[in-house]
Amino acid sequence: MSDVQKLQELLDKIPYAVLIEVQDCMWYRDGSDIHWNGEFNSEDLYNGVGDTYSGWMREGSKEWEGYLVTNLDMSIGTMVTYLFPLDKEVKLEDLEEMYNE
Repeated sequence: MSDVQKLQELLDKIPYAVLIEVQDCMWYRDGSDIHWNGEFNSEDLYNGVGDTYSGWMREGSKEWEGYLVTNLDMSIGTMVTYLFPLDKEVKLEDLEEMYNE
């Protein structure tokens, strides 16, 4: 079991909200912003609708054990730590090519 899987197992046991999330989603970087869609819908991801979210990587990011780890400013007065799977990252240029006519 990887460290990330162990972390997720621990997070699942905590009976209250914590400020860390392990995501299983499609996502892309746009400068210092990150955008993700939990339904793996690339068109919604590109258009910023549906199950699509975004946050500002104010402190940068680090790759660790196959994940991008970053603290996101969610514009709610607090930072949340997110782990995004590197193998599910899509390139903004590819989305633009698919959905710009």
